Order: sequence, then C-alpha cells, then structure tokens
Amino acid sequence: MLDDVLVAAAGGEGSAVLVTGPAGIGKTALCREVAARARRAGFTVAWGGCWPDGGAPPWWPWPEILGAVDGGRGADLFGAAHDAVEPERFARFTAILRILDAASAQAPLLVVVDDIHAADASALLLVRFLARSVPWRPVLLLLTRRDAAAGPQPQDPDLHDETIPVTLGGLDRADTGALVRAWGEPIDDDLLTTLFRVTGGHPLHLRRVMAMGGPHEARHGVREVIARAVRGLSDHACRELSLAALLGPAPSVFEAATLNRISPAALRESLAEAAADGLVELVGRSRFTFTHELVREVLVEQLRPAEEAEAHARAADLLSGPAGDVDRLTRRARHALLAADRSATDARLAVTACRAAARAMLDSFGYEPAADLFAAAVAAHERAGTDEPRAPLLVEHAETVLRCGRLAEARALFDTAARAADAEGDVVAMASAAAGLGGVWINEHRDRWDRERVAALQRRALAALPPDEAHLRHRLRLRLAAEAVYQGGPVDAAVAALDDARRLGDGGVLAEALSLVHHALLTPRHTADRLPLADELIAVASRAGEGMLALLGLCWRTVDLFHLGDHRAERTLTELGRRADALGCLSIRYIVDAISTMLLIRSGRLEEAEASASACYDLGARVGDPDAMGILGAHLMSIRWLQGRDVEMLPMVEEIAGSPGLNPAEFAFQATAASLAARDGQREKAEQTLDRLLEPGLEVLPESSTWLAGMLAIVEAARALDNRELARRAHAVLLPYAALPVMPSLAVTCFGSVERVLGLAALVLGDRSLAVAHLERAVAANRDLGNLPVTAVTRADLAEALMARCGPGDRDRARELVERACADADGMGMAARTAAWRGILGRTVARDGTIRRQNRYWALTVDDRRVVVADRIGVRYLVRLLTNPDRAVPALELAGTPAGAALAATSSQPLADGPARAAYRRRVQQLTDALSTADARGDHVGSERLQSELDALLDELRRMTGRGGRSRAFVDESERARTAVRKAIKRAIDEIAATEPELGLMLRTTVTTGYVCRYTPDPVEPVTWTHLTSS
Repeated sequence: MLDDVLVAAAGGEGSAVLVTGPAGIGKTALCREVAARARRAGFTVAWGGCWPDGGAPPWWPWPEILGAVDGGRGADLFGAAHDAVEPERFARFTAILRILDAASAQAPLLVVVDDIHAADASALLLVRFLARSVPWRPVLLLLTRRDAAAGPQPQDPDLHDETIPVTLGGLDRADTGALVRAWGEPIDDDLLTTLFRVTGGHPLHLRRVMAMGGPHEARHGVREVIARAVRGLSDHACRELSLAALLGPAPSVFEAATLNRISPAALRESLAEAAADGLVELVGRSRFTFTHELVREVLVEQLRPAEEAEAHARAADLLSGPAGDVDRLTRRARHALLAADRSATDARLAVTACRAAARAMLDSFGYEPAADLFAAAVAAHERAGTDEPRAPLLVEHAETVLRCGRLAEARALFDTAARAADAEGDVVAMASAAAGLGGVWINEHRDRWDRERVAALQRRALAALPPDEAHLRHRLRLRLAAEAVYQGGPVDAAVAALDDARRLGDGGVLAEALSLVHHALLTPRHTADRLPLADELIAVASRAGEGMLALLGLCWRTVDLFHLGDHRAERTLTELGRRADALGCLSIRYIVDAISTMLLIRSGRLEEAEASASACYDLGARVGDPDAMGILGAHLMSIRWLQGRDVEMLPMVEEIAGSPGLNPAEFAFQATAASLAARDGQREKAEQTLDRLLEPGLEVLPESSTWLAGMLAIVEAARALDNRELARRAHAVLLPYAALPVMPSLAVTCFGSVERVLGLAALVLGDRSLAVAHLERAVAANRDLGNLPVTAVTRADLAEALMARCGPGDRDRARELVERACADADGMGMAARTAAWRGILGRTVARDGTIRRQNRYWALTVDDRRVVVADRIGVRYLVRLLTNPDRAVPALELAGTPAGAALAATSSQPLADGPARAAYRRRVQQLTDALSTADARGDHVGSERLQSELDALLDELRRMTGRGGRSRAFVDESERARTAVRKAIKRAIDEIAATEPELGLMLRTTVTTGYVCRYTPDPVEPVTWTHLTSS
C-alpha cells in the first residue's frame, strides 16, 4: 500500500499516511524503508522526529524538516520577527505550504514526522493543516504515532479524517516461535507461551530477550531484562547515563558531560560501554540516543529523588542564557519545574523560567504550549508560598488561554486574576483582567447578577487607571459601550469609542474595537454596514500579529456574507474552518460547525443536520459558548419546523424564553412560543404571550441579531390567530428588509427570504395579489439561497395564495406548485408537510356544475347529484348569481331595475334635492362598479370595505325616508328589492335543500344577499356553474 501512495504522490496525487503501533514495533524502521524507496524513485526526503519527554521548542520538529527542504531558509518562519509574511499564525502555515510547493515542483517530496504523539499542540495543528492540503500535490506526508493503549500521550492527535491509517502489531505466537528458531535457538511450547506472553510478539522485545541470554530470560520480563543490563554497567557509567537520561531521548554529548561534571571524552567511554550492551546508539560524536524509552525510564529509576531534583536544577542552570532561543528556554523551563519542589528559591526560578519560555512561545505563535507553561508557572508560584504578586502572572495565563479559544476557562481565569489584582492593589493588572473578563463576544455574561458585577468591575478598573494607561482605558471604555448596546443602549457611544481607537494608533486595541463594534451592529438595520468593518478588522489584526482577532474578522466576514445572501459565503466558511483548525481555536471552530449545520438543513439533509446539531452543541458546551443552548434550540426548531413537527418544541422554547440568562433584546423565543401555542390550538396562551411581548408596541421592539426571526414568528402567530391588524403592522416594519434572508444570530439557521414573511402577512390581510407578488419573489430568493426545503415550503405558500386569489390560470399554477413542492419535500423527510400540501391539490380542481332550463323547471347538477325545481323568480335570481361568480349584483338589478335607473326614478323630496340625488346616484354606481372590480381581483379586504360603505349609504337613505312619516320612492324601491330578492332566493335554496341537503348547504354558505348579492365559490371545493341551453 505504501508503494502505491508513493507512486500516486509522484504523479501529483499526494496524501497523508498515519502509521500507528506500540513503541518499538518498527514504525520508524518502516518509515526508513519507505524513505529509501522514495529516494530511489527521485523523491526529496525530509525527516523530523518529535521529543517524547517534553522540553522541545514549539513547532518541533518542523524547523528541522524545513531545513532539509529548503536549506534552512524557511526555518525562521517559526520565529517572531519574520518580515516575509504577515505576523499571524495562519499566514505562517500558508508560507510553509508554499515552501513545500516550491520544493515539490522540482521533485516529489516525502515528509516524515516521527512520534507525533510527542509533538506540541502547535506542531500538531500544522500537521493537520498540511494533511488537509497535500491532496493534489506531489507530496507524501508520512506520520508515526504510538498506540494510545501504550498509556497517556503528551498529545492525542485525532487525524483519522485526514490520513490513511496503517496499523502495526506484534507477531502472532507461531511467527514468534519461527523467529526464535531462525535465530538458532530451540524452544518448546511451554517456553514459547511464556516468551509470547512477556514480549507480546514485539520484535524489539524479542531481540532484547535474546541479547540477554535467550528465550529462558523471558520469565523475568522485558523491563527486568533491561534493568539487569543497566545494573551490569560500571558504577560510573550507570550514574552518568542515568543523569544523561534526564536530558531527553537524544542528548548532546556536551550537555550530558557538563551535567555529569566530566569531560566529553570521559562520557564517550561510558557511552561505548552502554552501546556494547545495546542500551544506547551513538549519532556521530556530538549526540547519542537511547535505544528505547524503557531504557531511559529504567536509567532514571536508578536515581534517588533528591539526586534527580538536584540534577534538574543543574540542567536548568546549564541552559541559562540570553532570551530569544525558544528551544533553550523551553528546555530550561522543563528542568526548572522538575526542580521547583526543592525550595522556594527553586520555585521562583521555575516561575521565571516558565514565563520567559511562554512569552517566547507566544512570539512564535505557540499559544497552546505557552498556556500550559503559564499554568505550570501559576502552580509553581502557589507551591512556593511567596509574597510576590501573582496577579500579572494570572493575567498572562488567562490571556493566553483566551487566544486558544477556550472561553469558559479564560473567563474563570480572568475572574481569579481580577480578585488577586484587587487584593494586591495592582490597578493595571486589575484593568487587564477586567477587560479580558468580557471575553471575545459581547454579552458573554448572561446571568444578570454576574453581568452587573463584571460591568461594575470594569467601571471601577477604568476609574482607577492612571492617565498614561491609554491602551487599557480605550479597551475598557469600548467594552462598556459595546455591552450597553446589547442591553438596549445606543450604538453611538461604541462607534465613538472606535473612532478614538483609530486615533490611538495601536493595532491590537483597534482590532479589538472593530470586533466589538461589529458585534454591536449585528442587526438587520446595519447589515450592509458591517462587511467593511470585518475587512478592516482582518487587515488590522493581521498586521498587528493578533491571530485570534484576525480569525474573528474572518468569522464576521463569513457571517456578513451569509446575512447578505452573498454566494461567496460558503467559500469563506471553508477558509474560516481551515484557519480555525490551523490555529486550534475551538470557539471559532464551534461557530463554523454551527453554520455548517445550517447548511445541512438548507440542503434538505435533515437527519444529518440533527446529528450535526447535537455534536455542535457538545463542542459549544465544552468551549463555554454562552449561546450553545440557544443555537441548539435554533437548529432543532428549524428542523422540526420543516418537518411540520415544530409544535413539539413548545416546552423547550418556553423554557428558553423564560430563561433569566436570555438577553432582554432577544424576543424571538417569546414570539416563537406564541406562534407555536397558537398553532397548537392554545389561543388564549398565544394571545397572552403576544400581549406581554407587544405591550410597548411592535414598532419599538428592540433590534437584535434575531429580530427578523422574531418578526417571522409574530407573523406566523398573526396568521394562526387571524390577527389582521398585527399582520398589517408587521408587514410595514418588515418591508425595508425584503431583500434579506431570515438568518438569526451568526447565521446559525436560515428560514428563507423576508419576502416569504411579507407574503404570509399579506395573506392574513386578505390582499391576495400582494401576497402572490411577495411569494413569487420569495420562491426565487430561496432558490438562489440554495435553501431547498424552504423553497418547497414557499411554493406551497404561493399555491395557497393563488388559490385564494382564484384568478385566471391561478388554480392550474397552484396545482403545479404543490406537485413540485411535494416531489422536492418527499426526499427531505418532510412527510407531515407533504401530507398537508396534497390536501391543496384537491382544491385546485374546480368541480363543474350545470344548470339547464326544461319548460317550467330548472335542473341543477353537480357531480352525481341532480335536483329539479320549479321555475320560480328566486331560482332565476340564483341562476344569475351562480353563473357570475364573485361578482357583486345589486338587488335592484336582480329585481329588474338597474341601480342608476332606480335612483333616477325617485321623486324630489325636501331632504334629498336634485343635486343630492345625483350625488347619491353617482356614489352608489361607483361603489357597485368598484365592488365588481375588487371581487374580480380577489381583493376581499377592499371588497369588504366597499360593501360596508354601500350598506352604510343605503342605511342612511332609509333613515331619511322614515323622518316625519313620509316615504321616499328611492329608499322604498331599494328596500323592497332587498327584501324581495332575499326571500325569493331563500325559498329557492330551501326547495333545493329539501331534495339535496348537501347542495342546499353549499348554496347557503356561498350565496349572500342584501342590497348587493354575490356568489363566492367555496375555496376548498369550488364549483363552476355553466348555464346550458335546452336542446
């Protein structure tokens, strides 16, 4: 298999291979064989091994590997002052990738990283970055790792998704016997069983046993065999090698000799003795290695604890020197820590050494090992029990942990640092801790008491700072202003603080200010304003070497592009994920996973999305993101909503809505609770929830990142409650945002275009044509967003609007839309919705009814129902209405007198002279014509308004007629026509119902009488009547 991947890499299809197995199984030997074959095939080979005992500089062994690749020119990329790339860790990664690209352009490249279980977190992040980057490059990345079963590892690199696994194991029992016999040693079954049990078939252990006297030595065990070899050394050699073992797996001869206070030549004599017994291997004249980790462990065990601690102290002193050498500083810190328990003086030296090494690591972007060293320094400081201030050390530790993206841990550390600084009277450390306590985002402290406590601490720290601490003063002022925005305060103060930060000229302060102000502007109103801030943040933070803030800038840019519906968003999300992984920033990795879950929902992969939402929540909770529960709720709510099962979420939504940690500006969960309750038939609860929510007024609801989602829920509630006034107001406030998608928070879910919400509001209002226009645009917008399930939902919504409008061609179009929506949704697990949508299909096919006059009778037929009634005046009125659906017909006209003629025929009266009668005539005619137009257009709201005005006008005329007991001809005719027509139509319908009750019931519900009469087809089962002439 390894030959195959070599051939593939030579052809430009690179890969990463992870070889795992227990120590000494032959992983390194296998890699040497692969390297030899690669060289013969024309590969350039670069090899680096990690240090399993700690003390290596950050990024090791990558400086060594790059030295082999480009002659050492790239090794200084791991320093703090490299000018060729931006001072930000991801930029270093891409620069390293460019070096590998340049080398592989000359010849295919094999990079071997041995013992990655011993690499620090920074080096592992680079390994993961390169493992994901080598496909389609002529590069083979070959990694070895000790089995986790061998015990706890310095690091636990999970590279299964990026690598091809190769697992090495020991020989089986039969092969073990065959190998021993091949070495010329006889062995019986009982002895073979013992040998196999002790060595596990491990070739290295087998060789060690055979070297110490053959298979009979197996009964002592491998460790005992090694211990016997160590005890067989001369006393001085045993002691010298035991001290040298403290320096690591591959010490230099000079350092080991100095630690032993002997000459290098004297040490080489002891090394020769140990090499003869197979305990060490010489690497030239300057370095040697122990043949196995067990050898080094056994040697260290020969030292008494006091001897070991004293040797570590000497080693720390040996490694003293000028600052800047990260390798030396890291090794010195390790030895100083191991000697710290000797005395308070040693502990103080350990603290100093750890801080120096950690700061050097930060300059080299080794955030994770630096955080570990600061933690060790804090522990050493506490063990020392000195009176020296610890607040500055605690602040450094907290700031480094925050750079790693471990939010909850950093908050706790900043809190501890603030308390220590307060106790020590250190106002600068107090201010640094207070600023850091705010975290990465705004509103990280959700408990009201905790939020107020932190704000008070920040205000107190700001007041105590001396004037010359301008940077800290700016940070605290900006933090307080930004937090105030999330509590309903104006954004102007935060923007002003950002302008001050620009004038200050400090890149780090400006980058933090840009991120906080961007967060403060996370509302629909500022959607178009935020992207320039995100781009500026990326540039400023990169120049300042603020890797975490540069990553935040890319995160904000990604969110902004999604909120704008920009097609570049997904590509930017991919880049954000790569950078978050490269930097090891779990807090941003969580946001990437949350948005990726949204994309799964948007692509209709709902089952996958639900599993992803659960895993995402686990990461968010581990990181300590305060929104983890809310984002899980948003994910699940989206999925259940699409599945038509969102009412199941009501208890969870109510719990979140009532949480004391919920931001007062976030009303979306309360609105959603009202909407779900309304659709669950709990009308009273829904109305009470809405009343509480909307008491200040819908138009003044606080703006937030979830404002659009909250408005969607309010419209859904208005729809379920048939609240036209609420729908009207919601439509008005949403209209400016019609072009935006409903994507709450950091684009963690997507409910489609705002146009859909506007269409639903218009449906509640009864303006079918407006609803159709909005929903037509919504279908196009949701398709453009790639939101497959919401596109299906919107098609069904549009079909409903078309059915309600019932214009020419609307029913056919509605049928096509529903069929397409059902076909799309069937493959996305939306069974409940498709079942409801298929009910619409039955409404899209109008039933045909026929009317035929036969002599003195009328025959009305619908489906298989037929009724014959006598030719009466009421039946004629009914036929006129049925064959003119949705048309307003005045009773006067049905009675045989056009409305205008009836008005013209009225006599003059004192209270209604000629001009007045003309005005009444014109207005009645106008209202009658407008009613017909509104009905044809499907504008039921307008139709109802016109009908009300016409009825009011005629009521007023009737009132005038009754004054003084005198009758007026106009009012008499209108009233008589209304009464006569109503009675005639009622008799006709009663006669039909006597024979066909269902047909009679349908006519009673669809035919209305009054001054104006109308047939309005049933929207569920419409009947189209045709008057057939007699044959």
